[in-house]
Parts: sequence; structure tokens; C-alpha cells
Amino acid sequence: MDVGIEKLHKNNLLAEKVLVAHSGKLRARQTAEAVMKALLATGFEASCEERVGLSPNDEPASSLELLECGPTKVLVGHLPHMGKLAAAMIKSPAAAGRLGGLFHPAGGLALRRENADWVEAAEVVCGEPWWNKADA
Repeated sequence: MDVGIEKLHKNNLLAEKVLVAHSGKLRARQTAEAVMKALLATGFEASCEERVGLSPNDEPASSLELLECGPTKVLVGHLPHMGKLAAAMIKSPAAAGRLGGLFHPAGGLALRRENADWVEAAEVVCGEPWWNKADA
């Protein structure tokens, strides 16, 4: 098992069941399928689904309901939407530009729940152990 995945399990940062949701656009679907395959290969129960509300110009409110309950979610989308969605989740609309800047190719932003609120956990950068920051 990958060291990062082991650490996520150990610190209960990722549930056993994961939904990988994507916009339906080709590259987002391909990325979501690759994430799902990696999760399945490391022992997670994972599914991959197209969901409304993750397209580039969608309003964040259209995808917030995805986060209300159920399994851990990995959302694969596009800019500027992902920055706006992250800002809406942490209740800081002014942060949309800064948070949007964290979404690099094969990267993203990890958020976690603290009581009823979402907070920034770590920037996800391909090839870097982001999970070390996410469990702080």
C-alpha cells in the first residue's frame, strides 16, 4: 500500500468508501477514472460518477449538495468553478482567486471538516506528500 494512503487510513483522513465525482467533460472523466482506479488498487471501495454542478461556469451552490452527506468525495472539475466552490465551502468568497490558483494540472486542494465547517487542509501537488500537511 502507498505510504500516503497508509497515512490517510491511520489518521482517519479518508473513509473506506469514496465517491469520485466529475463534470462529464473528457479530461475530468479521465482524471476521475484514474483516481478511482488508484483508490480501488489500494483497498478502497470507490465509485466514479458524472455529477451536475462541476462544469467550469457552474455556480458553487449547484455542487454544494454533493458534500452534505455520504462517503468521502473527490471532486474533479475545472476553473474557475473549483476555486469558487472551495471558497464557498470555507465561507470566504473573497478567497476564490487564491484558492483557484492552487488547482494545478494533477493537483488540487484538500479540505476537511472541523465540526460543521470546512477548512483548508493542504494543497495537493503531484509528486509531493500532501497528506503530511492534511493531518495537521
